[in-house]
Amino acid sequence: GFAAVDTAPTYGNETDVGRSLDAHAFLICKVPHKAYVAADVTKAIKDSLRRLGRTRCQLLLLHWPKNAIENGTLREVWEAMEAAVDRGEAGTLGVCNFTVAALEFLRSLGVRIPPAVNQVERHPLLPNWELLDYCAGRGIVLQAHTPLGQGHPRLLAHAAVTKAAAASGLTPAQVCLQWNLRHGVAVAPKCSSARHAAEALSAAAPQAGGGEAEA
Repeated sequence: GFAAVDTAPTYGNETDVGRSLDAHAFLICKVPHKAYVAADVTKAIKDSLRRLGRTRCQLLLLHWPKNAIENGTLREVWEAMEAAVDRGEAGTLGVCNFTVAALEFLRSLGVRIPPAVNQVERHPLLPNWELLDYCAGRGIVLQAHTPLGQGHPRLLAHAAVTKAAAASGLTPAQVCLQWNLRHGVAVAPKCSSARHAAEALSAAAPQAGGGEAEA
């Protein structure tokens, strides 16, 4: 029932995820931060696809900007990712954890394939309003990873969240997911159990959160 499956070599589970993937699943792969020269990027992409049992991912993200920017190799890394698109190994490209400044720097390089997605941590305690506006104005989809703040009580037990949950009939986790969805932000929640998966899917359903209360 999920629209996409988000993966990364640093999660250490690509082989297991690959065994369970539907043949038609929308697959998100990532280039790890330690791959900041072209040869390492190309190898990382091929290794991830091999572990996942796929020849192609629909979306390829650069997991972190820090190493590539600090080593002056962001253009090289991005061109290696563009080459993966040319080879048919990726449908399109995006980034993770990029600030407005990092996105502007990537843009200044005059890349051939601009990022379609920026995946960052976002929830009511970390709203990233400036980044949301920047991405919206440039046709970049903002996707929230860690939309539940790693389940921290500071977020899920926050008075505004619990008030919205009581008014809407949603769980606190579903309120946080709906908060992003209602801002037009895609979500990539971690689902460590069948119950968590069902809760997340229910939050994304059109009928969820019929009340007016919002966090």
